Amino acid sequence: MVQTVIFDLDDTLVDSHSIRELRDQRNWAEVDKQLDSLKLFHGIRELLEWLRTDKSVLVAVVTNAPRKYTEKLLTLNNLHVDHIVCYGESRYPKPTQEPIVKAIRELKGSPYRTIAIGDRCIDVESAKGAGV
Repeated sequence: MVQTVIFDLDDTLVDSHSIRELRDQRNWAEVDKQLDSLKLFHGIRELLEWLRTDKSVLVAVVTNAPRKYTEKLLTLNNLHVDHIVCYGESRYPKPTQEPIVKAIRELKGSPYRTIAIGDRCIDVESAKGAGV
């Protein structure tokens, strides 16, 4: 039985492709100006709500984005998750396993009962390294 579901943020939950270059440049002031224009992918809100109706499944976001950006984007889209791990909150970022391991540990989960969902190879590498 699945215990934990971990999502990447950008281009997984939120269609942020239009600001990818700004994010890659770490131009957070410009990114911040465009957050209102970013939209959730179709069905994401319903998926998260469905996952959260089962109190035995915990939902996390693990991202290489900064916390301020992540929280603002989740708030603007009225998304609620049980835990967030952002850039700088683990010793090493994705593609290492550390942020995924940290999320699972802090949610008192097991890698064998976790699903990780992301859009890039670094998400897959991180999850595989964590035993997910």
